[in-house]
Amino acid sequence: MSGQVPSASAAFSMIDISPAIVLEGRTTTVSNDQPQVAALLNRLIELQQRQLEIAEAAAKAAGEANRRREAEVEQWQKKNQHLVATCREALGVLEGVQRSFLEQMAEYVLENQESLTDGEFVLSEFVDRFGPRMAHLSGVMGMLSQLVASPQSREE
Repeated sequence: MSGQVPSASAAFSMIDISPAIVLEGRTTTVSNDQPQVAALLNRLIELQQRQLEIAEAAAKAAGEANRRREAEVEQWQKKNQHLVATCREALGVLEGVQRSFLEQMAEYVLENQESLTDGEFVLSEFVDRFGPRMAHLSGVMGMLSQLVASPQSREE
């Protein structure tokens, strides 16, 4: 190389900037043919409108399913008011259990922080010891929360 930097105009003159569109596996170059560009843009708009219609239909279906599920839960709550009260009490107890379990887990992490990052065995032991119980406890609490939730709090 001669050590000279080519000018910007020389660098850009080597780049092909003609627009190309890939349609059905073929690459075609778009000329200044306005009707073709307009047709492509109209097709793009049609496809976006169709996507919007599909998204709206999916949202409507999901909303209907949620409303139906909420109605079922509300009907169950009315039929089982004594059980709802018992579940509410159990949820309060389990919240205390979860709080205690989280404290134990946090203490374990703090006591073993170096071993957790350095050793695979300690990390596996931690996951085995705390993971399944926390996952199951959270699942049960989530179910109880849904059963005891008032219709107004579910809408929020």
